[in-house]
Amino acid sequence: MQLLQKHTSPETAYVVDDYPYGFRLRCKIRYWIEYKKGHGFRIVSQTSNPKRPGLVWNKPKAGTYARFGAALYLDDQGHVQGACLGEYSSGKEASDWREKYGEGVPQEHRHVLNEWVAAKLAYDAARNPGDPLNVGIPEARKAWFDEAVKSMGESQ
Repeated sequence: MQLLQKHTSPETAYVVDDYPYGFRLRCKIRYWIEYKKGHGFRIVSQTSNPKRPGLVWNKPKAGTYARFGAALYLDDQGHVQGACLGEYSSGKEASDWREKYGEGVPQEHRHVLNEWVAAKLAYDAARNPGDPLNVGIPEARKAWFDEAVKSMGESQ
């Protein structure tokens, strides 16, 4: 697996030059990660149209938003794949996802991932089986805040 980094717009997208278009034609396809505040991350792909002269791009196809992270990578066959992290993960799942794909999250938004993982780990650590859902929320808020302050200090 090879993580793809810094592909955050159509201009900086990862481009595959030989991609199938229907049964007989070939085209280009490009991939990038889009971030929208309040929604999260999503993976976008866009093919070129080989039926038109020159390089004409079709309408982009965007995936579903994942609140806390998205990464592009090449699998063992060299195909582009995506991995996303949403809010329905445990602290361990979020931590494992960050360990495996975290470097692929766009640097300018990586703090969102780190804040989420810190909050989920603190929430899970403060809970026992059978506890009401509100148990662990103060610890999660504190961990989120501490990580946010830490990332603000690193960005300056």
